[in-house]
Amino acid sequence: MLAKIKSRLLIALTLLFAWIPSGNPRAGESQEDIYAVVEVGSSGIKGQVVQIVRQDPESPPIKLLKPIDPLDANAFSFDASASGKISAAVAGIKNQIQDQFKLPDDHFFVVGSSGIPVDVRGNLSSKIYEGTGKNIEFATPEMESDLLFRGIVPTHRLSQAIVLDIGSGNSRGAYVSKIQPNVTFSHFGVPWGTKTCASEINKIRRDGDFLVAADAFCVDTLIPMVENQLKQSPGMQTLRRIYLTGGIAWAMATLTHPYVREGPWVRIAPAEITAFYEKATTDPGHLLHPDLTSPPVDVPKSSISKANEEVSKISKVFGEDQITAGAFLLKTFAEEMHFDQKDAIFFRKDALYAWPQGYILQKVSAKGKAR
Repeated sequence: MLAKIKSRLLIALTLLFAWIPSGNPRAGESQEDIYAVVEVGSSGIKGQVVQIVRQDPESPPIKLLKPIDPLDANAFSFDASASGKISAAVAGIKNQIQDQFKLPDDHFFVVGSSGIPVDVRGNLSSKIYEGTGKNIEFATPEMESDLLFRGIVPTHRLSQAIVLDIGSGNSRGAYVSKIQPNVTFSHFGVPWGTKTCASEINKIRRDGDFLVAADAFCVDTLIPMVENQLKQSPGMQTLRRIYLTGGIAWAMATLTHPYVREGPWVRIAPAEITAFYEKATTDPGHLLHPDLTSPPVDVPKSSISKANEEVSKISKVFGEDQITAGAFLLKTFAEEMHFDQKDAIFFRKDALYAWPQGYILQKVSAKGKAR
């Protein structure tokens, strides 16, 4: 027993010092623990300023200080002709950050998502370097999954957790499969997300019933793909802590817990996923436009206002077919991964900023090791 305790303590200490950069001053002493990143993505360009902190043990060692609102992706076609405009946008965000935070140059990063077309990356890189003096690094899908994990999972949960990201175009995730000598990830994914599922189901059904076509799509296509991933990545079933991200998880968490405002986490019960699925497949219109006129008596007015504001965003992102398709996706993953046997399921509210934060943690950690 003593040997097991010592072994677990050694692993915990190894993770702590590998994951958290060392040598940073306490918050407020200098700019040495402040960093910024601009993400150039297929869904927009956004920035953030963060601080490396040893904060709540149930959060990664990083704190969002200032988000920079995403710039409309529709302004850029992400082809060679748009590179100059994209570079100017990145430079504008950099200047905005530098005016306020006066960061050292090596505390500012530019990263491109895996969705940026390969054939425009060379020209885009050149233009961004000309405009900012910064090189842009383009992520792979696997790298984004790793970084999303780093940006969401608290240090002491690394060997316990799975991150599942259900996006609009695909669904993917990661978990730590090996701790020593280096942290190693296992990845899983299927090429179906909320909006691509809805589109495919509509193709299948033609003039028929959406739910009948959705059932057929799940049985014939989606479930076999997920089952194949389970064989390759058994941790999807065996690990007992789930962190959900992505648009449909945000919609489900918001509609299920509209008045939860405090903290970054929303805890989800398996039964709530089932209830969300039932509402989405019986009355998606009402689900997208819930009646929030009679909130619980103990809910502050500020929370009521925020709840109405957040819920109103959902119907602007998802149509009825899309919310229904997303509910099918959630239900499929929940059943195949045995959510009912998990210790905890959480949605991370600020996951929009998580993988660039993981990128900063990776860079700062590498910098600390190089000292």
